[in-house]
Order: sequence, then C-alpha cells, then structure tokens
Amino acid sequence: MFTDVPPQVIAEAAPIKYVNHSGGAEGSDSYWDEIGQQYGVQSNHYYHGQKTPKGNIEISEEEFEEGKQHVLKANETLNRKPEKYMDLLARNYQQVKHAGSIFAIGHLKNGIVDGGTGWAVQMAIDDGKPVYVYDQERDRWYSNINGQWSESDIPILTPNFAGIGTRQINTKGVNAIKTVYNKTFGGVMNPADNTYPVPNTNQHPFANIQGENISSDGSEFAKQLTNPGNNL
Repeated sequence: MFTDVPPQVIAEAAPIKYVNHSGGAEGSDSYWDEIGQQYGVQSNHYYHGQKTPKGNIEISEEEFEEGKQHVLKANETLNRKPEKYMDLLARNYQQVKHAGSIFAIGHLKNGIVDGGTGWAVQMAIDDGKPVYVYDQERDRWYSNINGQWSESDIPILTPNFAGIGTRQINTKGVNAIKTVYNKTFGGVMNPADNTYPVPNTNQHPFANIQGENISSDGSEFAKQLTNPGNNL
C-alpha cells in the first residue's frame, strides 16, 4: 500500500533497531505498523483476551493486573468509566511500559486526548515519559514533556516507541506518520511534491525532545492545553 519511499532512503535508515509498541488496532496503529515496515521497524502488538487485528503478543495475567493499576491512576485525571473496556485499557500499559516515547494521532481537548488513545497518553504522562500528539483538527504536533503541553516541531522517534492513535485517522494523520518516519530515518517529505531530501545521517533519534512554546493559537488555547480538567 505504501510505496512512495525511495529505496535509498530505506537502505540508509539508522542501524539502530527500532521497535514500535502498540495494540495493533485498525486506523492509526495499522498505519504506524505498515509505513514502519518500509524502514525495517518491528511492531509488537499487545492484546489481552480478544485478539486485535494485528495482535502478536498476548500479555500475561500479571501484566494485565499491572496495567489495571495504571488505568486507575490515569483515571484520576481522565475521570471516565474504564471498567467496561478494561481488557483493552489495561493492555495499553504494555505499550507505554516498553516505549521510550509515545507518538499519537488524535485530538487534544482541555489537555486531554480524546477517545481510547487518551488512556495510553495519560499513563505515559503519569510515568514521566515524553508524549507527542498530532492533532488532526489543528494540523500540528504538540508535546508533553514533564507534564507540560506545548506546540512541537515534527518529532523524531526513539528506538523503542509507541505509535498509536485514533481509528478515525484522516489523510493529514497518515501524512503526519509518514513525515515522522522520514524525519527520523533521513529527512522530511515535502508534501507539495512528495519528494524527499538527501538522507541526513547525522540526525540523532533523541533530538528535538523539547517542543517549542505555543504561540500561534494565543494565550486562551495555551490555557486550555495546560488545564487537565475535562468532561469526557
């Protein structure tokens, strides 16, 4: 399906082994997997109980119980009703646990990511891990470093990462995933003509860990991002 990456870009990908940790669901999870395959990225898709479409690692009962505790911790912020979906939500913690950073496609509302993706994002924030969210509605990346949201440049993957997000991914979301991979492994695609620059072999996978301060949305939006309250 994804054939627009030149062979030289793939061939010159970083020698570090990259592993994507996700749930293997339809939508964003699948795009992170399928596009990543072009760069030799391995995907570990965790599941508990009913197998997800791309599930390849079943978590243990001990890991499931571990995940439940982190779901309950996340719910102190999210204030939702997780009991009905605990099989899915508790397994999400394995994505977070094994990842150095989290990269999600979704929508930020009052400092919370909408839908099921918000659980993994909040568990990562609780664990103090860097989180990057591409907001499809605003068409831009945001980062959460040390619990603070800010507007971000296009992020760079860490060798172990969680590529996750909404099932309702749109064209902008797919292009955001492609651009992250291309920046990590050799440069950013030019969306105007779908061309790629010469690979930058000096690019470090841990660069740009800090996002820039919010500027273009004004102080009111900045206030919304940093306010953890929400009515979901």
